[in-house]
Amino acid sequence: MRVSLLFFSFLTLGFSAKVAIFVASLSRSQVLFNLRLAEEIAVDHEVVLIRPSFNPHADLLVSSHPRIRELRPKGCEPNTFLRFYDAENAWVWSDPSFSETANITALYRRMFYETCKNLAENNEFMDEMRKEKFDIALHHHLDSCTLGIVKVLKIPQWGWVLSTPLFRSMINLVGIPVLPSYFPSLLTDASNEMDFFKRVKNFVWEIFCDIYMPLGSKPYTQIFRDLYGEDSPSMFELATEGRFLMANVHPDIEFPVPVTNKVVYIGGLGMKKETEALKEPLASFVNKSSKTVLVSFGSVADTQNMPIPWREAFIGLFESNPSINFIWKFDQEIEVPSNVLRQSWLPQHDLLGHDKVVAFITHSGYNSIGESISTGTPILAIPLFGDQFRNARMAEYRQFGIRLYKSDITAHNLNEALHKIIEDERYSLSAREVQSIALSSPLPPGLSIRHTINFTLAHPFYNRDLPSLGLISLYSLDVIVFLFFLPTLLFLLLLWRLARCYYWSCCDIAYKEKSE
Repeated sequence: MRVSLLFFSFLTLGFSAKVAIFVASLSRSQVLFNLRLAEEIAVDHEVVLIRPSFNPHADLLVSSHPRIRELRPKGCEPNTFLRFYDAENAWVWSDPSFSETANITALYRRMFYETCKNLAENNEFMDEMRKEKFDIALHHHLDSCTLGIVKVLKIPQWGWVLSTPLFRSMINLVGIPVLPSYFPSLLTDASNEMDFFKRVKNFVWEIFCDIYMPLGSKPYTQIFRDLYGEDSPSMFELATEGRFLMANVHPDIEFPVPVTNKVVYIGGLGMKKETEALKEPLASFVNKSSKTVLVSFGSVADTQNMPIPWREAFIGLFESNPSINFIWKFDQEIEVPSNVLRQSWLPQHDLLGHDKVVAFITHSGYNSIGESISTGTPILAIPLFGDQFRNARMAEYRQFGIRLYKSDITAHNLNEALHKIIEDERYSLSAREVQSIALSSPLPPGLSIRHTINFTLAHPFYNRDLPSLGLISLYSLDVIVFLFFLPTLLFLLLLWRLARCYYWSCCDIAYKEKSE
């Protein structure tokens, strides 16, 4: 029997499988991550990217790999995405109120609900998917609708893929309990060292994340029950059946967290130490200065909506440092000092890898954090939204960056923080240390990805799950109660026995004295 299973494993790996990757094209960085993922898997297998329409700018990114194809069914309505995009950009430059947060959450849900309905009710798309005969599917973490599609299509295996840091609700979904007392929420401005009030905030945010991330969304479940019968499983039931969780983190750099081998670390995917030579006008601009600082807030935040006080603060920073050259990713025509080169697009990795680039002012998006790590560049983090607050805390925790709150953006504060980064060599030393750790991994992320896919295909019934335990069993509350009350009960019985003996002894003595 074992020989047969071993033969089956090698036989499976000897053939190319067909892999479906569901992509939510909300941003260019999200698409870039999935293209890198697809290109690694395409070394061994045929890959089909399922890309419903979201962000028209992100939709322009494609892979030229010969073993990667795409299906682009209708996603959400263009106006729905535009409303979400406008709300998101108003959100990122300010400190949103609870009602504003609730509003963008509703827009987010609406966007994915429309996409789910359009996919599930698109018979042409579903028929095309059936003809593909996929062997395995990979799901993004942004919603759970595609789990229903995989169930309907009877794709035999699937797993989760995280382009963000690990977060508790996703780890829990693959059967690994993680406590909010020591692991910061994806949306919390906290490290793993929290006082009481930070733990309260982290706990509350974890509840919010469980609501915000619609993994077990009832509306999705109802869509599939309306189409395929009331016995269709809920999205939450399906969400717990993932065979693995690929996470875009490096375990020796991220906050420590206990996991099992169902979690596969693929941090640094597509990142490398080597860079390409800069083209003009960047090359001349960088080379003519002794120090250069890169300023970029990524692809999601529209810098045309940057508040005027922020613009003035950055202009003030540039003017205060005429001996430093600044490269500023800014999309709008604006008058800048002579030591500033304004560009609407930048080869960020190549710039960060240049010897004269000494610091990176960033929103601390996860791709930007990864590129600063791979190039050994210290950062000044100004987190705007989402996981960026947590990422900035991680940079502080590993001592290769410091952060500023959005409410603290002034020319003075920017200048003070930047000079601290540049002049205190501890930051550059720590940046080079995390670079060394990330690039010295014995198993590169590409190999981890391919091994995970091949292992899952070769061993479809291999069990890597922890036992399913309830709250009482998980924390051994029954054992604690038993071990506490048993000695207590024995002690009380002993006291009762001694008291009884003492009572009868006293009575006996008293009786004898009275008789005499």
